[in-house]
Amino acid sequence: MGKLPTVMIVLLLFAAVVVVIGFILSLMTIRKQQHHEVDQGTNRTILRHPVMANPVLLAYILFPIVVVIGVVVYLYYFY
Repeated sequence: MGKLPTVMIVLLLFAAVVVVIGFILSLMTIRKQQHHEVDQGTNRTILRHPVMANPVLLAYILFPIVVVIGVVVYLYYFY
């Protein structure tokens, strides 16, 4: 494998910054929301584990993994 192109490094850094900021903002929103009234139809798992049962936060975790896999596949086939 060759050297990673500069454009790809910039895009990966930009994606990492967006993911980290979004993850922090989501955690802050979850913490604020815990002090408000809870819907009666909310699943017990979500009430017990508001961070781990949140699909948005799971997307923030999976997105960088998918990006890294995409970069590795790209470098493997095109470099």
